[in-house]
Order: sequence, then C-alpha cells, then structure tokens
Amino acid sequence: MAGNTNIEVAKLSSFSGAQTYVVPSGVKIGDYDFVTIHCKRFNSFWDGGPLGTQSCINIASYDTISKTACLRYLSPSKKYTWTKSGAYMDTLRRANARGGDSILSINLTVKAVDNGIVKNNQTLMATDSTARYQWIECATQKPIVGDTNRSFTSTKNGFYAVVVTKNGCSDTSKCESITFGASTSNITDTSCHRYRSPSGKYVWDTSGIYTDTIQNGAASGSDSIISIMLTIKTVDTAIAYANLVMSSSAQNAAFEWYDCDLKTLVPNSTRNTFVPNKVGNFAAVISQNGCVDTTTCYEVKSITNDTTFTDSMCFSYTSPSGRLEWTTSGTYNDTIKGGNIAGGDSILTINVIIHTIDTGSVDSNGTIIAKSASGSVFFHWYDCDNDSLVPNEFGRRYTPKISGNYAVILLDNDCVDTSKCHRIIISKDTTNSVIATEVKFSGIEVFPNPTSGIVYINLEQIQEESLITVINISGEVVSSQKSQEGQNAVINLGEVRGLYFIQVESQSAKKTFKVINR
Repeated sequence: MAGNTNIEVAKLSSFSGAQTYVVPSGVKIGDYDFVTIHCKRFNSFWDGGPLGTQSCINIASYDTISKTACLRYLSPSKKYTWTKSGAYMDTLRRANARGGDSILSINLTVKAVDNGIVKNNQTLMATDSTARYQWIECATQKPIVGDTNRSFTSTKNGFYAVVVTKNGCSDTSKCESITFGASTSNITDTSCHRYRSPSGKYVWDTSGIYTDTIQNGAASGSDSIISIMLTIKTVDTAIAYANLVMSSSAQNAAFEWYDCDLKTLVPNSTRNTFVPNKVGNFAAVISQNGCVDTTTCYEVKSITNDTTFTDSMCFSYTSPSGRLEWTTSGTYNDTIKGGNIAGGDSILTINVIIHTIDTGSVDSNGTIIAKSASGSVFFHWYDCDNDSLVPNEFGRRYTPKISGNYAVILLDNDCVDTSKCHRIIISKDTTNSVIATEVKFSGIEVFPNPTSGIVYINLEQIQEESLITVINISGEVVSSQKSQEGQNAVINLGEVRGLYFIQVESQSAKKTFKVINR
C-alpha cells in the first residue's frame, strides 16, 4: 500500500505460520509502505504491518452457530438485535485464540408470541386461541387472581393487559382502557330537620326530590348519580304563654319542659301545658314524628297567685303539682308551693275533661256484644289465645267460629281500651280452617310504649330471620319488614294516633304486641 494506492498480491494461503508470496511483475516493492490482510467478502480489515519489518499478523477465525430465542435476539457482540428468524453475521473483535477477530455465522430461530387483544365494551379477548393467559392490571402490574381465561370482563374502570405464554415464551399485550358510564339509583329517605346528601356536598331542609353525585362512587369506579325522594320531618316548636300557662300546639307529641337558666329538665312536666312556679326562662323539649327539637326559651317576667285553664286526658289526669290524680271530669284546684313571684303559693283552677270508654261486653248464646253504643266508637275484635286481631271484624257484635277466648278493642277520643276476654265454647267449629297455636317468643322487648311514632324492637335473642308486620286498628297492614338473625329493628308508626299491633313471626314462633301511638 502506497499512499491511497493498493494492489492485491494474492489470496491468503493459510491462517497460520510463516508465508511467502510473489510480488506481481512490474510492481516496485519500494513504492509501498504497508502490507494488509483484508476480507473482501465482508469488507473487513483483519490485520497488517509496515513493509521491511518482521510482523506477526493475527488471522480471523470463522464459526457457524445456531441459536433459538423468544421474541428477539441480541448478537454476541451486543451490536445488533434481531426479531425475525434468519442467517446473520456478527464479528467479535480480537476474540479468537490467535488474537484475531471471531466472525460468526448465526442461524437464528426467533419464536414469536401473538400478544394481540381485541376489545368489545367491557370485555377483552386475546387473539391467540391456543396459548396460556394471565390478565394483569396495568396500574399495579399485578396479576388479577383467577383471571386466566382467554377473555376477561372488567367490573371497574381501569387499564388491563394479558400475558400470553406459548411454546415456552411469554409476551405482554398493550394496555387497554375499560370505562363504565355513570351508575344511577333511586332512594327514599327520611330525616329530622335537615338532611346531608350522600356525597356530603349538600344539606337540604325541605322535602322534595334531589339529585346527588358521588365521584367514582360506583363499584365500577364510575360516578354514582343518586335521585333522592326526601321527606324532612319537623317538630312544631311554637309555644304560647297566657294566664300563667305555657302551652305547645304540637299534635301527637311528647313533652318535657326545660329550665333554660338552670339547664335542667323540670320534674313531672310531661304535658303540652306547663305552669312556671317562678320567673325565668323556659322551653319545651318536644318529641314529634320521631324527631326531637327544643323550642326557643321564653322569658316569664312575672307570675300571679291564681290561674284557670282547661286540659283533657284519657282515663286519669295528674295535677300540675304532681300531688293529685283525678279520674272523672270536673273543675279542680291545685296548689304549686312557692309558685308566685312573691314566693307564695300559686293556686290553679283546672277544668279537667276525662275521656273514658265503656269496655263492658256480654256473651249471648255464643255472640259477644260490646255495651258501648256511642257512634264515635271504633271496634275491632281480638283473639286472646293467639294474641292477634280477628281479621275484618269491626262490628259491635261478634260471633266466633272457633272455640276460644275473645275480647273487643275500642277506640274513642284518641283513647284505646280493651274489654275482658270471653270464653266461647262451640260444640262444632263452623269452619274447616286449621288454626295454628301461637308459640310465644321470649326475650323480645318493644319500647317505648306508648310512643310518639318510633318503636324499637330488641331481637338480639332471636336466632333466626323474623318477619315484622304492623297492623292498624282497622286490620290493615301498615308496613312489613324482615329482620336478620339477632338484628334489632326500628318501626316508624308515623303521625296517625291510635292502637297498633306489631306482629313478630319466625319459622318457629310468633308474638303480637299492642302499641299505642299518641
């Protein structure tokens, strides 16, 4: 080689040992500086040295290898990555035993895996039908336990992929997005005074139909849109003060009067009327419609010695002082010690109206007749043995068809009472109906009774599912609900006053409770 001029002398005769070559005629050896060994086929320089010196030239080696790889193959020199089967060449510089290059001819087999997936709504499917599969959640890169089928149906929003294994190789598909539309639901709810929406973003204080959205609140991770039919129950907190008497106009309510100055309840003050025995600030704590509220504090600036008012009660009346009880209508006096502004006694004149019900009844040849003939009285006959109402028996007279003990329940002036039980013996039953004897529950508590609408039922000792049915005095089913094993129940009797029957029944027992809603 001289400058940029080179000539080919001869082909390499051997890969080792001292060698001699004849310079072609007409070539002046002095015109050249270097001798090189060059691979023409692969355009690769192997080695060389200056002319006129003794040089050791390293000769390249050639090898052929076969390789199999999953998906892709990195060449031994790490210069190339091949993803398809075929014949490839790679050179490892000065890698053979003589210090020359190692030229490799590689017969490569690349095993591919079809990692394609197709999407149909919330379902993904691998395109390869003869492989093994494991679906993963892309966000966590964790496998979804149990999802090893070719197809996968998501139940929530997210990105999902599948690991496909075939012929000993595995590959992961691209991540596909699954989204669900917002879920919708309707609920009916009742609240006292005000209601905070399920999302917590709104507070409503009037009844109506409202819409609330819980972000990502559905099981799928989408928004949950809720339509709420809302009933807001309020308490009538209006009070009046006249002639020494504070009074509330709340209907079907329970009362406790409150000393705002002392911040304590006034003892024995559970009527809708209250006579303060001192100057000060007073309010009423009122339970109505299953809700409790307190009126504003009313200032009583002065009291006098005497006052007159009218009040009514069922069966008996306890005087404001709590010392007297009257069972007949009339005008009565009561004295509240130290009740006036000077520290003297307050003398009250009370026109008391006592509502009573004639619960008398007679047995006439198998027919029971209630003595009360008032047109305002409502009747419903009662089976004393089975502790249950007799269906559709609302008349003043009742002729039982089955031998047993029977009474009549009477409702008048919002007062309820029950006659004594009459034993009726029938030589032959007039019906072929099978009457199941009631098996009594034990350990059930129903409270409070009387109530102002809300009744609590303690079923902790009942170790089976129970059906709770509420029946009014007319025999109509007001409500029905199931209670799971040992689960307590809450019943709302609403605003209609009167006598109700709460029947608790399971597969093995039944019991009926009489509750007064006042």
